Amino acid sequence: MKVLLNGVGRIGKAILRIANNSTTFKIVAINELNTNIENIAYSINYDSTYGRFEDPFTTNKSYIQNKKSKILVLNEKSLSDIDFKKYEIDIVIDASG
Repeated sequence: MKVLLNGVGRIGKAILRIANNSTTFKIVAINELNTNIENIAYSINYDSTYGRFEDPFTTNKSYIQNKKSKILVLNEKSLSDIDFKKYEIDIVIDASG
């Protein structure tokens, strides 16, 4: 199952960690209001509650990626502005708070 994760705050990071080790679902896109992709990757890799991410993410233009995942980062204010078919999204998890 291909998932779009809306928000990578406390809950979004927890879901991302679970997905990184899952064979059931895969995060293929993140929608985050923060437009600084380097900051997004850093906050996932070095979290004050969850600690360091085992398989850290690097950035590549509009993606964050590690050994297991390549995740498109979007910055849409509204989910209705995202073409789910274009990105082959099966489900959206709203972790925006």
